[in-house]
Amino acid sequence: MSMTLFIPLAGALCVAAATLLLPATSRRRLVSPPPTPDEAGEQLVTGDEIRAVCAAFDRMLMDKGLVTTEQLDTIRRGTRTRAVVTALRRTGTVCEDYSEVELDLIVRRPGGGQFPAHETALIPVHSLDQVTPGSDVVVYYRDADQTAVAVWVPHP
Repeated sequence: MSMTLFIPLAGALCVAAATLLLPATSRRRLVSPPPTPDEAGEQLVTGDEIRAVCAAFDRMLMDKGLVTTEQLDTIRRGTRTRAVVTALRRTGTVCEDYSEVELDLIVRRPGGGQFPAHETALIPVHSLDQVTPGSDVVVYYRDADQTAVAVWVPHP
């Protein structure tokens, strides 16, 4: 028998022997501890609940005018990649804590190559330094329509 097989086998036998030698009350504790009062009210979240929260958040962003349905669709169904900002122009429009900017970008395709893009986006005011010319930003684009680009900048 090789040593690489023997060591895990010996470990498993030791665990099994220790489990048999422990009193029954100790074995139960090892298997499944009773929930604490804090844990008793906890519940698992289902996928449907997560999707419902995401949809409500998306609606809130659209209702506030921070993102368009096209941008959301591009983010949800598009290809995530990176782009270099080549130009930035503030439009002067401000919505809540966001400033509207026009960006010229060079988008890198994940498989190689690149293409130019122009995007008007609302960027958090405190994140404007992340989209200055020369900055590397996260973007989403559609393979079928590379004119549809969505820029993603985290809110600090």
